Amino acid sequence: MEEKKLPAEYIRQPYPITAFQADLSIRQIRILAAMMKGIQDGVRKMFKQKAETRQVELFPDLDAGYIYICVPFREVTDRSDTYVDVERVARKFMDMVFRYDDKQKGEITLTHFVDEISIPKPNGRRETIRFKFSQQQANAIFNFTMYSRYLMPVVMSAKSKYTARIYMLMTSAQGFKEKNSSTYSWYVGYDELRRIFGCDVKQPNGRWCRKTRKDYRHFKLDVLQVAQNELKKLAEEGISDCWFDYKESPEDYIKEPKSLVFTIHLVEEEKALLNSNIIKKW
Repeated sequence: MEEKKLPAEYIRQPYPITAFQADLSIRQIRILAAMMKGIQDGVRKMFKQKAETRQVELFPDLDAGYIYICVPFREVTDRSDTYVDVERVARKFMDMVFRYDDKQKGEITLTHFVDEISIPKPNGRRETIRFKFSQQQANAIFNFTMYSRYLMPVVMSAKSKYTARIYMLMTSAQGFKEKNSSTYSWYVGYDELRRIFGCDVKQPNGRWCRKTRKDYRHFKLDVLQVAQNELKKLAEEGISDCWFDYKESPEDYIKEPKSLVFTIHLVEEEKALLNSNIIKKW
């Protein structure tokens, strides 16, 4: 398999996007990561300009109540023959309800994630996906009071959507790592994790019901163990900067645990950054 060079940089992603309660496909997760990368690249480019000529060009239509974010197709896939499928997947964001739980504000809900999606075709070719957000959507989605910090190549290399999302979620808790420690812990309620992954859905009456992987043994096998094995493999290959073990709480649970306790093991950051420059094509 061919190898592809990518910039090994950390993506800072608002926690509301990381904890987006939806059954996102791996391509949708990559689109979100590319969206975050686009914002970071825009900010970086803006601050490289001379102060006297600097223009805030990242969100030129903000005064009109909207912002636009463009995601190059090449950031999601390196195969142009899959652009049509990427476009189809991207358009599904328009029909998605955006929901996440804020520890202080409670549940935050938007009736749809994005206001409009367009695909400009200069010279008849698909090059970028253009997302249009209202100010209300932007305020709820792009909230940087808490964020994840992850390596882009890990998300692009992961085959399982659960590997990518668990990796993003774990990195949001990295601020709790003790100085000079090679591990840190992340605690999450089992029901909360199911809702983030879209395994449970909220009914019109406000009650949550099980949609997929209703039994914990199936969730453990298809979600947790798949992500654990894949992320460990990516760490061994020098692509990921961490991997994890986990245990159930309470340990003597009968049908399902109340929460999950993850122990995140950090690898040498410099090694991960160096090796992440070259990854296998996704």
